Amino acid sequence: MAATRVVRTAWLALGWCARPGAGLRVALTGASGYVGSEIAHQLAEAGHPLLACVRPGGAARVRAQLATVPAELLAVAEVDLTDALALGGALNAFNAGALIHTAAVFRRGLADPGAQMVRPTIAMAEAAVRACAAARVGGRCVALVHTSSMAAVRGPGQAPGPTGAFTSADRNTVSRADGCGMEPYQFAKAEADARACALAAELGVPLCTLCPSMVFGPPRGRAQLSALSCELVLGWLRAERRVESRLAVDCRDLAAAHVRAAELAAEEGWAPTHLRLIVSAEARTPAAQLADVLRAAVRARGGRGTEARAAEIRADEWGSGKVGEGPAVPIGQREVVEDARAALGLRTYRSAEASLADMACTLLDLSPE
Repeated sequence: MAATRVVRTAWLALGWCARPGAGLRVALTGASGYVGSEIAHQLAEAGHPLLACVRPGGAARVRAQLATVPAELLAVAEVDLTDALALGGALNAFNAGALIHTAAVFRRGLADPGAQMVRPTIAMAEAAVRACAAARVGGRCVALVHTSSMAAVRGPGQAPGPTGAFTSADRNTVSRADGCGMEPYQFAKAEADARACALAAELGVPLCTLCPSMVFGPPRGRAQLSALSCELVLGWLRAERRVESRLAVDCRDLAAAHVRAAELAAEEGWAPTHLRLIVSAEARTPAAQLADVLRAAVRARGGRGTEARAAEIRADEWGSGKVGEGPAVPIGQREVVEDARAALGLRTYRSAEASLADMACTLLDLSPE
């Protein structure tokens, strides 16, 4: 009951009133994140009223971070994202036709990754499905678009099937909740994906699961600089670590996939009721090519010591020559079967080089040394 009261209080305090017929009404978790903020802006650009579902106490922060979204298209509800009843109440109050769930926990150096990252990530995914089942529009469950990950498709060292490339039917079978490094996060994404799929099938929730690879592209603002992708590329630009080959997708293309998936999944009679799709380039871009892009960005910015800074950027093909650390598919060969673009009717994705070039320029502007 207390959680429901939080939602109601947030709505009264914000004083926002829904406008019937103004486009698909979409709720979004993780709206202040790197990918979530791009989705929020693209929803608004498409004319879709947006409800940002944030943790209690997060309304002011997300409003500040989405300040360029037209006020008449943005509402914010503070809600415990692991509480299906409270989240479902927010969806009902907004009359949402779809929920895009991007929220997950990722932090380094946690004392107990299982309790602090794995369990909350899984709980949020399950709550999202249950909330969509409870919040009905015209007798139909609210459609769900779940942001999963290539980490749910394959884990470190996992080999692809007979085709030689991973497909959206594959699942990570190697990452462990108590593993080292990134394994707890990978396990959390894999388990959240699997449980959401099973629960949606059980409850009849229209579900589109999107599995992106590493996300590049320009962040919307300084608030996103703490995102894993931004920290990684800033480290490359500052020569704090060597540039590595990556299987990647642009955040703008990934956001477009989410928006289109929500539009399709919310349609009456949408079939199939569940799609699981990979959103990614199909082959890794060699590290040397990515390093060239970053050097060009540094040179274009100019300033004292430009050539020296550009020369410090070095490439090291990820795991090359290190047994068990390299990608299961050789760099440059087809590693995944990308199926989201055709299924969702999307345009050709930006190349990794173009995406990284835009990202580097933005990061240099947002994070001057």
